[in-house]
Order: sequence, then structure tokens, then C-alpha cells
Amino acid sequence: MSSTHSSHSTQPVVVASDVPLRPGKRQAPKLKLGSTADRGSVDLSGYQNTWYNPGRSRVVRILWYLLNAIIFINPLMPLYGLKRRVLRLFGAKIGKGVVIKPNVNIKYPWNLEIGDHTWIGERSWFDSLEKIKIGANVCVSQGVYLCTGSHDWKDPTFSLIIKPIVVEDGAWLGCQSTVTGGVVVGSHSVVAAGSVASQDLPRYMICRGNPAKGVKPRNIHTEKPKATNYRMVFPEAVGEQSKRVVAG
Repeated sequence: MSSTHSSHSTQPVVVASDVPLRPGKRQAPKLKLGSTADRGSVDLSGYQNTWYNPGRSRVVRILWYLLNAIIFINPLMPLYGLKRRVLRLFGAKIGKGVVIKPNVNIKYPWNLEIGDHTWIGERSWFDSLEKIKIGANVCVSQGVYLCTGSHDWKDPTFSLIIKPIVVEDGAWLGCQSTVTGGVVVGSHSVVAAGSVASQDLPRYMICRGNPAKGVKPRNIHTEKPKATNYRMVFPEAVGEQSKRVVAG
């Protein structure tokens, strides 16, 4: 192995971009991080989480593992009422009118609370090592990841860290967004698609980015607008323009 990759090297680590710059662009300064000799190393053989209490016996957890695969992760299971009943049977607090789409993964249902008329989209993952509380009228879109578990990156044995998650009433978690442990998503806030909520988010704000930050307020109509249907009229003849027809 080259000496430049040796773990015993005492040479300064230099980070620089290998991407060539366009003409006229200045080269970014090289970042000197100093010696890596005293930075330590990770030893996952020493990992242990015996202090963690999953909240149910091994038998209950195995039974849930099977039902989770058959009823919830299964992409061919659309029965919302059955899903609500099974979750309640395993200790989850589930409100009325909750919609749980197929292909949803739930780690431990006894750590889950979902308010009335909340929607849970396909491929959502509730990694509920700790409590996850979802308010009423919340939309959890496709592929959302709610992660209550993490690891201490300063600990050589990568020790487990768990923190609860709260999503308040009326919030919208956009598709493929992530909410990490210890975060409170404020009432009626929006987490834009693909964003990472790693800190508390304010109420009634549209938030995006990594980490997600408020970019503009969310204003909701105080009066229900007139129902409007949008449909596309496709051209029958080649070259005709597509038109959007608004039917009031």
C-alpha cells in the first residue's frame, strides 16, 4: 500500500478538488488538516448496545417483524383499516381516518403515535427506536425517512444514540425528505422534497435544503377555495398546441 494511505502517516492531509476549473476561475485554496496520527480510529468490534431497551420481548418483536413484512412492507396490501387495527394491537396510538399506503416500514409500533386524518405515503420508513409522534392532518409523502437512531462519531465503538421525533399538526414532509432524532417539525410547516431536517423547524414555514431552513412563510387560505379541476387536452393532430382546460 502506498505510504500516502498509511494509517501511521504523520504528513499533513491535503484536500483539494480534482475537477478542472473553467478558464478565469481561481483555484480554491488547499485545506490543511494537520496530522492524522493522533486522531484515533474506529473499532466496531467493541460496539455494544445492551443498555437499550426495545420495549417488548423477543417473541413480540419477532411476531411484529413477520406482520410488518406481510401487512405493511407488502406493496400489495391496501387495507387501511386492517393496518390501523394491527398497529393498535401492538401498542401504537393511531387516530381516526389515518391512511397508510402499501410498502411502509415501521421498526417498533409501540413507539409510534399518529393523529387523526394523517396520510402515510409509500416507502416511508419509521425507524422508531425512540418515540415518533405525528400530529393530525399531517402528510408524510413517499420515501420519507424518520430516523430516531444515530451513532456517536467521536466514540471509537460508534455507540448508539436515540432521540425522539415530533411532527406537529398540519405539517407536510415532502417526498424523500429525512427527519433526524431530536427534531420538532413545527405545526403546518413544509419540509421540501429531498431536504434533511436535522434541527427544529419553525411553524408555518416552507423549509428546504440540508440542513433544512425556512425560506418563506406558508399561508393557507382562510376560506376554502372553489373546487377546480385541471386536465390536459392532448392534440389529435400533429403540431397542435396542448391546452390546459380549467373546469370550474
